Amino acid sequence: MSDRGDNMAGRKTEGGHGVSRAARSIGQELQKEVAKRGIVPKLKKPKFASEAEEAAWYPAHPEYVEALFEQAEREGKLGHGTLARILGLTRPVTIRLSQKDIAMAKAQAETKGVGYQTYMKILLHKALDEAQGEASNV
Repeated sequence: MSDRGDNMAGRKTEGGHGVSRAARSIGQELQKEVAKRGIVPKLKKPKFASEAEEAAWYPAHPEYVEALFEQAEREGKLGHGTLARILGLTRPVTIRLSQKDIAMAKAQAETKGVGYQTYMKILLHKALDEAQGEASNV
């Protein structure tokens, strides 16, 4: 694995693996939920030695993702939105923020190449992780 320690947005990540702990956690939740609901493609995904190996495998095996979609369609589980939202792992919330904070978030998000709400969610999750770590060290 690379020890660059950055992800696509150029931010430092846990352990230098190129994927933030938050993204890894959500990915694991999604895998568990998909397995629990019995959405299993005919082609088995192998164990990967690295993230680069895994990233190269998916484009070479589009039938894997196709099988997931076909099964979800048969079961009437296709819908609009992200898989996390569809599976009920996220929910919408309303929060009032100053216009200045929103403008700052939009400007920073643009430099990272993500939407400002996504960027704000990343920042919030990072702050919560850090606060949790601090609380467990007390």
